[in-house]
Amino acid sequence: MNRLAFNVIVLLVVAPCLFLNAQQILVDEMVEAASLNCFPVLGDSMTYYYLPAVGQLGEKENGWPEFSYLRYVLEKNSPISDKAIVKADGGAILHFLAEYTTSDQQIKKAESALKMKLNREIKLAGPVLFKEARYTIVSSILNKGKKERRVITTGDAPIFQNSKLAFSFELTPTDSKILLESFKMATPDISLIFEFSFAGLSHDFEGDITVNWDEFRSSRQFGASGSAYFVSAEIEAGFETLRKQHTIDVNIVGSNQYLEQVLNTAYNKLLTLVFEPVKPESIPRNQRGGLGGAIGELLGPSGALSSGNTIGFGLNASYRMKQLNLSGKSKLTFKGRETTQRKHYITFNIGDLYKRYGQNEQIFKDVSMEDITFLQRDVYVGIDGSLSSEFKKLINSVTVTLRKTHEDGTTTLKEINVNKETLAPEARFVLSYLNHQDKNLTDWRYYEYQTHWQFVGGGAFVSEWKTSSAAMINLYVPYKRKKIELLGSIETAACDSIRALSVKISYPFFGKIKTTSHTIKLLDQLNDKYFEITLPENEINIDCTITAFKINGALKNEQKKLKSAIIFVDDICEN
Repeated sequence: MNRLAFNVIVLLVVAPCLFLNAQQILVDEMVEAASLNCFPVLGDSMTYYYLPAVGQLGEKENGWPEFSYLRYVLEKNSPISDKAIVKADGGAILHFLAEYTTSDQQIKKAESALKMKLNREIKLAGPVLFKEARYTIVSSILNKGKKERRVITTGDAPIFQNSKLAFSFELTPTDSKILLESFKMATPDISLIFEFSFAGLSHDFEGDITVNWDEFRSSRQFGASGSAYFVSAEIEAGFETLRKQHTIDVNIVGSNQYLEQVLNTAYNKLLTLVFEPVKPESIPRNQRGGLGGAIGELLGPSGALSSGNTIGFGLNASYRMKQLNLSGKSKLTFKGRETTQRKHYITFNIGDLYKRYGQNEQIFKDVSMEDITFLQRDVYVGIDGSLSSEFKKLINSVTVTLRKTHEDGTTTLKEINVNKETLAPEARFVLSYLNHQDKNLTDWRYYEYQTHWQFVGGGAFVSEWKTSSAAMINLYVPYKRKKIELLGSIETAACDSIRALSVKISYPFFGKIKTTSHTIKLLDQLNDKYFEITLPENEINIDCTITAFKINGALKNEQKKLKSAIIFVDDICEN
């Protein structure tokens, strides 16, 4: 065996209800108490929510970690040689479950500490609701034995704490020995990072951002580089550089006491305008840049993030620049509290397991693999919390079909259906197949799968057959969210004959045409006027119709194809 393979299984835990949707936490008024970051609720000085604090291996009822390291030996045909003893084939399978959590004891300590700090009665109502959760595993041994510490795998994690992620790695004989020796050390060469996105209300402030788009598009940070993909650290550093060069001007009315928080809010607004998030695993490999190495470098010897690192837009977040045909200057205004996004991360090292369990064959074991007849392959279907919410909005059901062609010529065909009824708390979806004279265990692990999506309203999408060897089929929605901003004003001289506008957009959605619209009156503010639509993954065909209602009762229409994520509503006044 000369390759490394890894599998990731998401064990679904669906919350009984999204009870935290009503959270209106004040993200700029965080209080640290007993190592928990706690946030007050708008209009309720007694209620706080906390961020989970601990990442750890899963634990069985007997207290053992949900972890196993199996090294196996296989016979192989020996080459003609004068040696009587040669190396056999084989390798190892590393398997473990990980979770993030907060103990009841820590919650009680934090609640007491808050009461002392704030000198009033306080209640910790529960964890902050995450919009998105990601995991990242960093290692050098699992990186095919290379010395540099890099990202091995990254993907979606459950958005609710105490939900478990299961990981499975296959190693070559050499790497299996190196990893075994690493396990004997205090901090083995495997670290895991959980990264979370959550939203809340900013400080009450007034200000604006002015962007010079000509200089922005020609800048070394975002224009001259020629790149379409950026990691979060690049964007954050680029925004800060352009602010110092006055390509981006941030003006705050009043005190600069909360400048850092205000900049974070302003940059997040600009981020959503110019970039759209993409999953790192969906970016073509030749365009991923130094994402993997950059995260590895942030980790110290203990496997935790080095102190002093500030990741405003996320540790392993990746973004794609939108197609912006903008020129001149644009001003974005802020007044009052803004809904803004923040990041939180938890890191942990897998720990000194060998010291505690090295003699326990339920956890560390060497075995000779001779009989493969009774092997069964279980392939999990992973659905995280962000996808489960789509069943309430757009999805009726998803059918997953697995097809396995065996060495004896037979075919196993298995199928499951996921819908609102089967998507129950603690549900597990598994597709299994047996060994039908499959002597090559590496090939036996490969199968094909297809997904069939049924949408509310009658649309449907069937994916192509895909080949995989992973222990999990991770369901990703075959569409994307797109936010279209409305900018401009009808209070200008050019619009003096117009009293209202109607902006309507139409777009295809898997065989259907969907429409949505906004009506804009003379004194309306456009900060909260936008379209958030759902498009098939590779669809960009959006029609826009702007209708002007004149004071004299006449109508004026303008139709166009959208080429960017911005609609300038006052263009109709000038045409």
